[in-house]
Amino acid sequence: MKVVERFEIAVPRDRMASAMTDVPLVASCVPGVEGLRQGEDGSWSATMVAQLGPMKTRFAGSLQVDGSRSPDVVVARGGGRDERTNSRVRAVMISELTELSPGRTGVDVVADVNLRGKLGQFGSGIVQAAASELTKDFVRRSEGTRTRRASALALVLRTFRTWARSRFARRDERQVRNTP
Repeated sequence: MKVVERFEIAVPRDRMASAMTDVPLVASCVPGVEGLRQGEDGSWSATMVAQLGPMKTRFAGSLQVDGSRSPDVVVARGGGRDERTNSRVRAVMISELTELSPGRTGVDVVADVNLRGKLGQFGSGIVQAAASELTKDFVRRSEGTRTRRASALALVLRTFRTWARSRFARRDERQVRNTP
């Protein structure tokens, strides 16, 4: 089944492409990813916990990310198995990145998902809804990570400005007092 998602994010295209090929960073923005490890061949393994319809799943699997066509296209291939439902998933996800304006990127994602076993019987509606919810969470967390970093930087700059103003104000006061 095809899963199609589109989102916009307030990040420049080059930085977004770089972030999408940084698997630990992406994993930190995707809810339910646990135990991320890099293999010797450059692939990644992890467990992903997700709610699909009435069933809670725990897929153990692997992922390879190809950023060779970055910043235009990022391709990810992965698969895994859920022990509880004896279901398997294989997916190829192609993300096309478009610069909408300076500092704003549109991301068009097309995923070809092959879901077998008990979960495969639910059909594309539940998988599409779960993918849509996962995308919204990813964007929210991505922008939140960026916002937290920006907030931390703003705090550092405010602290520096306050320190500098007080220091230079004291110096100016001393100069005024020492002026004949």
